[in-house]
Amino acid sequence: MDDYIAIFMNPQVTDLSNLRYVIKDYLVNRGLVQISLALEWYLFPGNLAVMHLVNIAWHLLAVGLTWIGVKNLWRLFYYPDSSHHPFSAYFGLIAALFFGIHPINTQPTTYLIARADVMATVFFLLGVILACKILIRIEQNQSRGLRLTGWLFGLSLGVGMLTAAGLGCKEIIVTLPAVVLLQLVLFWRGKPLRVIFVRAFLYGLPMIAAVAGYLVFRILVLGAVFGFSDVEARSPLENLLTQICIIVLYYLPRVFLPFKLLFVPSFPPVESWTDPRLYFSLAVILTLVGTAAYFLRKRPEIGFGILWFFLTLAPTSSFIPLWDLIAERRLYLPLIGVGIAVESIVWMAWQNRNPVVQKRTVAFFAAFTVLFGYLTVRRNFDYLDPVQFWYREVKYSPDSLSPIHSLIYKLVDEGRHQEAVEAFKQIDWSKIKHKKYISGERLDFLIRFMLIHDIDLEQAVRLAESHVSLHPETAQFLVTLQYAYMKQNRLEEARAVVQKTLRLVPWDLESLVNQATLHLLANENEKALESLQLAVKYHPNDTMGWSHLADLYDRMGKDSSEIRQKIETLQKRMPAQFRNTRDYSVTVGGNTP
Repeated sequence: MDDYIAIFMNPQVTDLSNLRYVIKDYLVNRGLVQISLALEWYLFPGNLAVMHLVNIAWHLLAVGLTWIGVKNLWRLFYYPDSSHHPFSAYFGLIAALFFGIHPINTQPTTYLIARADVMATVFFLLGVILACKILIRIEQNQSRGLRLTGWLFGLSLGVGMLTAAGLGCKEIIVTLPAVVLLQLVLFWRGKPLRVIFVRAFLYGLPMIAAVAGYLVFRILVLGAVFGFSDVEARSPLENLLTQICIIVLYYLPRVFLPFKLLFVPSFPPVESWTDPRLYFSLAVILTLVGTAAYFLRKRPEIGFGILWFFLTLAPTSSFIPLWDLIAERRLYLPLIGVGIAVESIVWMAWQNRNPVVQKRTVAFFAAFTVLFGYLTVRRNFDYLDPVQFWYREVKYSPDSLSPIHSLIYKLVDEGRHQEAVEAFKQIDWSKIKHKKYISGERLDFLIRFMLIHDIDLEQAVRLAESHVSLHPETAQFLVTLQYAYMKQNRLEEARAVVQKTLRLVPWDLESLVNQATLHLLANENEKALESLQLAVKYHPNDTMGWSHLADLYDRMGKDSSEIRQKIETLQKRMPAQFRNTRDYSVTVGGNTP
């Protein structure tokens, strides 16, 4: 569904003349991703196969940069002796292979708009490689004083520019400056702390100024640091506690045993400090961080890889609440850190002079490579049939509304309405534990689906009322409550919600149409006409207002032929992809008597 909305329904992708708006909102609307999709749409209109190939190309680029980046990290951590290592020619290969064929990376590679993760990772790796090159150049030239300051300011500028470019892809790249700082500290780990601190400060000073400027920009443009509705999902504390458990109980097991991968897996949130999962998860995380600290001096690549994993996972798995508690694509960038640590462990085992240990190391890694490759191929086959894909998701997450929403939406999109109704009726509401952990728009779609098909109207009304209590000033959800009340002939309550909605958004199309319907039910034809005239005035290119106006003309004995011709013209302009799902996102239909 997200691909459909972000591509087919997005005029900034389907109409290249809107490119100026994409550039204007570059930093707050993932501009570079939209530009790439828009260019592909312009060259190959509606060709999803081409977009998938581009996604694969971006992933292959990320794999190649992982190889180069890890090779440079080995040079950095063991400068100047890394070239004498017996396997120096193969540095980076194991990490790149681990990252490239990992089954979890199927989602960000196959899911079109998840290329945001892949593109951001490319810029991230470029930043890591740049830092390695500059830091080694500083040491080779024995730079001191102003020359050293210039190099560090240049590093800060380069990392800042790559971070800014990556922000046009996805916000996960905000951790790049911190990872580069860690590179700097580990590179000069043998020097006095005062020297390390001064050099870290020289690198970080321009970065701090840039970050402060970016935060001011978000506040001025978005009105807040976080300019998205996701922050309404749950409290920051509850999100942090839950994410601590998700990292240990869901992400880490699937890093090494990637079975039963799901697009929207279910995970009971942690709502109390007394939850035993929390203490176990904290113990595991502290153990891993302690392990990283232990290895930082003797085997810095292991410590660096572990810290990379946690640092790059932090933007999506910390106190910032996002609607989706879990998304496997969030592991795309962190997996590189795991790959770095895995490569070091493999080389350590291989350096053991015991031939039995060497053979077992090769056999073990080869077995994992074959297994990961097989699971990746099998996971890609899951995506071939979208309907079966979502049936599988519903089967494994019966207590979550999110996969149910996606299944129903896909069935409706394919015109399989009766199958969608039957699938919806199979929902066991007693198993749905966390209705609030589905985005507002998705829950709204399900409520409207229930209203259209007269499925458990009492439950639909309760859901609509609960939804509005959480989002009391969102017009779309208020309109759904209007429909719910009208379905139950609770007309006075519906009228009150219509009036509230129009006070918030006087031009809201659905509220104006519902207002006209309520006037008609009260035999107030002239008032109904006024409401519909406002609807078509505010929305001249939408068929909804015109259709109701034509029906009203017929009811009043007026000629509606000219209006119906206009409706036909507008319908011809509507993209084919719109037609099956439009009623679920715009109207429940059948309101005009």
